[in-house]
Amino acid sequence: MDTFPVLALLFYDLIVFVGAISSAGKSPLAKEIAFPLVLFFISGMPALIYQIVWQRALFAIYGVNAESVAVIVSAFMLGLGLGSLAGGWLSGRYPRQAVMMFGIAELGVAVFGLFSLRIFHWISAFTAGTSLPRTILFSFLLLTIPTVFPCSLNI
Repeated sequence: MDTFPVLALLFYDLIVFVGAISSAGKSPLAKEIAFPLVLFFISGMPALIYQIVWQRALFAIYGVNAESVAVIVSAFMLGLGLGSLAGGWLSGRYPRQAVMMFGIAELGVAVFGLFSLRIFHWISAFTAGTSLPRTILFSFLLLTIPTVFPCSLNI
């Protein structure tokens, strides 16, 4: 039952994506941007999965309270905002390498994802017994860094 909203969103995104691709027609520009559109669509699914996994991992470590929810949501929103600002600058400066940079950023997030739960547990052991501001700072940085990268490479 908890997965229904996520599946509904993914289904809606798929409908919008297919509609956008089919309405583009057979123009040369449509063929040129089809591959990046597919990359962006596919990269959104792991981002949703990472957000849920990281949120639940941090809830298990630090508990579910207003502070932990605020830190997680704030880190994701700040990461999205900073990533969009950086992406605008990068895509304007290096337009021909945008797809390659996007792929590198996605691989970086995937590598971080492989080690993220171990890093979270190491940081939780490091911050055990420390003050709330220090714990918030480490948790905030852990989530902000990987959320900046995929958003920073908009084409």
